[in-house]
Amino acid sequence: MKNVFRLDAVVLALVLETTALVATAQTNATPPSSPTRIGAEQTGNPVSPGQIDAAVVMQRMEELEKEVERLRHELQAVKATPVGTAALRPAVYTTEEAQTAAAPAVAPAATPAPTKPDPLAGLASVLNGASVTGLVDGYYSYNFNHPETFNPVTRVTGPGFNTLRFFDVRDNQFALNLIELGLVKTPDADNRLGYKVIFGFGDAMNTINSANDPLGFAQYLKEGYLSYLAPLGKGLEIDFGKFVTPNGAEVIESNANWNYSRSILFYYAIPFYHYGLKAQYTFNPKFSLTGYVVNGWNDVLHDLVNVYPLPGGGWHTSGKTGGLTFVWNATKKLTVTENWMGGPGATQADGSHWRNLFDTVVAYNWTSKLSLQLNGDYGRVEATAPLNPVDWWGAAGYIKYQFNPKYAFATRYEYYNDPQGYTTGFADVNGDGPHFQEVTATLERKIATHLITRLEYRHDASNQTIFPEGKHTNPLVKGQNTLAVGMMFVLEPSEAPK
Repeated sequence: MKNVFRLDAVVLALVLETTALVATAQTNATPPSSPTRIGAEQTGNPVSPGQIDAAVVMQRMEELEKEVERLRHELQAVKATPVGTAALRPAVYTTEEAQTAAAPAVAPAATPAPTKPDPLAGLASVLNGASVTGLVDGYYSYNFNHPETFNPVTRVTGPGFNTLRFFDVRDNQFALNLIELGLVKTPDADNRLGYKVIFGFGDAMNTINSANDPLGFAQYLKEGYLSYLAPLGKGLEIDFGKFVTPNGAEVIESNANWNYSRSILFYYAIPFYHYGLKAQYTFNPKFSLTGYVVNGWNDVLHDLVNVYPLPGGGWHTSGKTGGLTFVWNATKKLTVTENWMGGPGATQADGSHWRNLFDTVVAYNWTSKLSLQLNGDYGRVEATAPLNPVDWWGAAGYIKYQFNPKYAFATRYEYYNDPQGYTTGFADVNGDGPHFQEVTATLERKIATHLITRLEYRHDASNQTIFPEGKHTNPLVKGQNTLAVGMMFVLEPSEAPK
């Protein structure tokens, strides 16, 4: 009932206001000859604000009628609603208030639902800025000596192997050298933490990890290390973990070398990898220096006596190997790299004796198409009486000519001397080790952006009879000739989108 009385009061007020407006309009509409009008004009008094035009009165009446109609509808809605459910809005008496009341109500902003933590957020932050690297490397090799293998247990013969090889070792068959897949994130001033993790499968990985990893837990890990760019000067990069050796002119991946097969120096004169710590500082575009403290040569587990006891075998020292790498970019065409590594017990054969290695690589880009390389190695183990020191040395020269972006030709010649047979395991009846020479010619064809093929001929020779020929019962010979076709699918970090 309260709302009904309120509506009646509003209607009564509207009626009174309308009556006043009509009276004012009538007064304002008095003809010019009226005494009232003439008196106002003669006295000079202006017309009162209440004397408004009739059109204004009609507009106001229409607004009031609309307001009364709105209030009636609101009252009907209240009567149809149970008690306590709804209440009338306040009465509106002015045009501005009526427009505000008629506007649709704006719903309050919804409170955002609490966001759930992304379980992959941590992984995304680690992978941000990383690049994927990959390689599939297969080949077919043919040895003109037709070497034969023989199993004395099963009495079965089969295809032989290419002597002095480990990666392209299989003869007269299709073979897998290496499948490689990894993530690489290089540290920089904006993100100082980086890493490199690369896994591999194939004959190459079997060779790299089999020598000094009897437990086999790192069989398929080619490289795995963390990097940190310390804010020291222009930046000191510190790496810890397993990384490939800085020595030599060739690397494990075939596509990064000029020839498909590896040199004798690569297999016998230098290590494959190290496990430990290295720190590199680049002084300027011309000079950089890297220092190393590692377990030794080709080993993650250095002292196997305490981990994997072998009767009469294993390391009996936990001595560390140190090293330095100095790079001099003399000109835009000439780069000289000097490596040294030395320490006690670098390999199982050394015992506690010191092993030193000096490695030099000189690279010269004669023209945009013609490039040259020279690699020299000297190694020595300082034995004590009654044993004599042992040493080994060698050199390799490379020439590459790039005809165009698709075709290139490369050749290599090398000499390697192992006078005590310490690194190769070959020696004659007098205990003298062999020396070797080899010549390789390689034709490269890039079929597509990621696909590379190589056709290669190679001749190996020795001063001793170490190469098998024909049946396993035949005498050994002093040389071998091989022909190989290699195919590589390459995904390099530089090709990944930024």
